[in-house]
Amino acid sequence: MTPTEAHIKLDTLRRRYLLLRWTETILMAGAITLLTSSLAKGEITTVWLAGLCAVFAVSVLIIARHLKLFTISNRDLTAYLNQQYPDFKDSADLLTQPAKNLTTLQQIQRLQSVATLDLIYPQVKLPHRIPVAALLLSLAGILFFAVTLIPDRQQKPLTSTDLTDDSPTKRDTIPAKVLNTNLSIAPPAYTQLASFTAQALHVEFPEGSTLHWKVVFSKPIQQAAIIWDGRDTTSLKGTSQGFETRRERTGSGFYQLQWKDDLGAHTSDFYELKAIPDQAPKITIDNLSQFTQLSADDSKMIQFHATLADDYGLVQSDVIATVSKGSGESVKFREERLTFSSPTAIRGKLVHATLTFDLTKMGLEPGDELYFYVQSLDNKPRPNYSRTETFFIALKDTAQQAVTADAGLGVDLMPEYFRSQRQIIIDTEKLLRDRKTISRQIFNSTSNELGYDQKVLRLRYGQFLGEEAEAGIGVETGEHADEEEEDPVKKFGHTHDTNNEHNLVAKQPEKEHEHGNTDPNAKEDPMKAFMHTHDNEEEATFFIQSVKAKLKAALTLMWDAELQLRLYEPAKSLPYQYKILNLLKEISNDSRIYVHRTGFDPPPLKEDRRLTGDLAEIRNSVNPYLLQDQKSLPAIAEALHTTERLMEIEKITLTTTDQQVFRKAGIEVAAIALEQPGKHLTLMSVLKNLSDAGAATQQELLTVRKGLWLILPPPTDTPGARTTQSHQLNQKLLNALNRQRE
Repeated sequence: MTPTEAHIKLDTLRRRYLLLRWTETILMAGAITLLTSSLAKGEITTVWLAGLCAVFAVSVLIIARHLKLFTISNRDLTAYLNQQYPDFKDSADLLTQPAKNLTTLQQIQRLQSVATLDLIYPQVKLPHRIPVAALLLSLAGILFFAVTLIPDRQQKPLTSTDLTDDSPTKRDTIPAKVLNTNLSIAPPAYTQLASFTAQALHVEFPEGSTLHWKVVFSKPIQQAAIIWDGRDTTSLKGTSQGFETRRERTGSGFYQLQWKDDLGAHTSDFYELKAIPDQAPKITIDNLSQFTQLSADDSKMIQFHATLADDYGLVQSDVIATVSKGSGESVKFREERLTFSSPTAIRGKLVHATLTFDLTKMGLEPGDELYFYVQSLDNKPRPNYSRTETFFIALKDTAQQAVTADAGLGVDLMPEYFRSQRQIIIDTEKLLRDRKTISRQIFNSTSNELGYDQKVLRLRYGQFLGEEAEAGIGVETGEHADEEEEDPVKKFGHTHDTNNEHNLVAKQPEKEHEHGNTDPNAKEDPMKAFMHTHDNEEEATFFIQSVKAKLKAALTLMWDAELQLRLYEPAKSLPYQYKILNLLKEISNDSRIYVHRTGFDPPPLKEDRRLTGDLAEIRNSVNPYLLQDQKSLPAIAEALHTTERLMEIEKITLTTTDQQVFRKAGIEVAAIALEQPGKHLTLMSVLKNLSDAGAATQQELLTVRKGLWLILPPPTDTPGARTTQSHQLNQKLLNALNRQRE
C-alpha cells in the first residue's frame, strides 16, 4: 500500500467514524427530547411541538460539539490509532504530513506506518456508543408512554445541576497544564557556592552547574520531556510527585517543556538559560613600570607588589624570569621560575603578593637585562590561565656610555650618508620631469652637480674598501707629489705596517708587473688565507668577502652613473642608479644580526603522528573567503514578506502555508538564538503561536517584523548604476560645469 492509498483509507475511516457518531448523536438527542417531553407534561400544541424540536436541535448541537464532530480531522484519527494500536509506535500522525516536510528518518518511519495501517485496517474498531444511545432512547420512549398513560403522575424535573463541569466527559476535553515547576541549581564543587532554587523558569547559573527540574501537571499525562536549544531532547522520569530530570549545563541557551496527554502533544513557552562563565585570573603589578633602567649607583634589590584576583579562587601563581647576558651573537639567556616571597602559598579569591629581585644574586652585570612576567591558574578542574605583559629591568653598561677621543676606536662600519643614493635618484627623476620647463644650460649644470654628488658618494663607500685615492685619475705629478700629505682615513684604520712595511709584504706595484716572470716551481703560501694584509688595497676592508664583492660592484656602477651624468644624459644614468640602490640595500641586510626571540617554547611534537601524512585537521584558508551563492536566512526573509502581506489585511487569517513559513522561520531563529538566548525568546514565542494558531493580531505581526528585521544582516553594497531624479535646471548646470572643465 502506498502513502496515497493510506491517506484514502484514513479518509474512509474518518467518514465511518462520523457516521457512527452522528447516529449516536441523533439517538441521544431523541432520548433527551422524549425525556424532556415526559417531564414537562402539557397538551400537544404547536408551541409544545416547536419547543420539542428546539430541544432536539439544541441537543444535537451540544452533543456534536462535545464529540468535536465539526472539527474532526485525520490528525485526531491518527492520535486515536497511536493510542489504541501500539504497532504504530506513535508514528501514525506521519501519514497526514507531506513527504517534503519530513526528514529521512521520518520518511522511513512513515513507510512502516503505512504497512501497519494496511495490516490492521480490517480490524480497526472506531469508538461509539450507539447501543447505549439506543437503550436510552428505548427507556425514554417507555417513560414517555408511561407518563402519557398516567397523566396525574408527578415527575421531578431534571435540573441543570445534574450536569456539571466536573463530569468525566467534560474533564476529558481540557488538556493537561503545568501546575508547578521547581528548578533547583547545584553549582560545581570547586566554586564553593551553595545550591539554590530558581525563582523563575528564566535562570542564571554558574557554568557547569547541575540543574534539577520537578514538574507537576494538572492531570495524568503519558510522557513529558525537555527540548534543549530546539535540538536535543531529554525525557522526564515519572515519580509519585510528578516528573523530574537532571542535567549538567556548561553553556547558555534556551529550553521548553513538552508533554503529551489524551488530547495530543503540548509545548510550553521558551525559557532562557544563561551560564555565567568562570573568568580567568586577573593580575595587576602595582609599583613597577613596564620598562625600568638602573644605573650603577642604584639599588640592585627590586621589590614589586602584585594583586591577584579570581572569581572562585586561585591555586597557583609564580614568576617566570629570563636573564639576558652579553650582546650581539654572544648573547645568552637563562630562564628561572620564582615563587612569591609573601605569601608562599597562593590561595583565595584575592591575594596581595610580593617578590624581591636580588639582581646581584641573579648574576646581572652592567649591560645585562631581566625580563619577567607573572602567571596564575585558578581552581577550575581545567584551570584558566592568565599572565601579565613582559616587564623589563636593564642595567646600564658604563663601558658603552663613556665616549672616548681615541681616533683608533669607534669605527662606524656603515657610511655616514647611507640613503644619499636614493636622494640622487629622486633629484635625477625631478630633473627629467623639469627638462621641458628649464633651459639647456640649467639642465646641464644640474646634471653635472648630480654627477659630483655621485662622485662624493662613491668616494665615501670607497673608503671602506681601502681606496685612499682615485688610482689613475687626476694623480698629482708635480713637484709636491712626493710630499707627504695627511691621510684622511688614517685615523680610522689600523697602522700595523708602520716602520716595518718592507719586511711584511712585497710592494704591490712590483707584484703587478712580475706576473710574466712568475716562478712555476714557487709554492703557494699556506698562511696567505689566514693573514690580515692591511696594506693591500684589495684587502683593507671591514667587511666579509660577500659584502665586499657587492660593494665593489656598487662602486663600479657608481662610475657608470657618474659618467652619464657628466655627459648630460641623466636618463641613461638612472638604470645604474637603481642597481646601485638595490646593492646597497643587500649590503645593509647582510650587516644585520638576528637574535632568537626570548621566551619562546615550541609545542611538543607527537611522535606517534610524525611522518604519517595525516591531513585530516588541515584547514584550507581559502574556504572562508568563498562567495556564498545561496541567499542568507531564506526562511526569515520569506516570513518577513509574509508578515508584510498579512499586515495589510484587516481580518488576519493564517493559511497552512503561512503557518509553515512561520514554523521554518522559527527554526532559523532558534539556531541564531543559541548565541544570545535572551534576545530572541519573545520572537520565538510569537512565531510558535503563529505556526500553531489560525489567526494573528496586528501586535503579534509588528513584533515579528521588528524581530526579523533586527536579525537579518545588512545588505552588501554592490557596484552598479543608480537612477536618480534630476531637475532640468540641475542638468543644465552640470552641462555648463563640464564645458568649463573642458
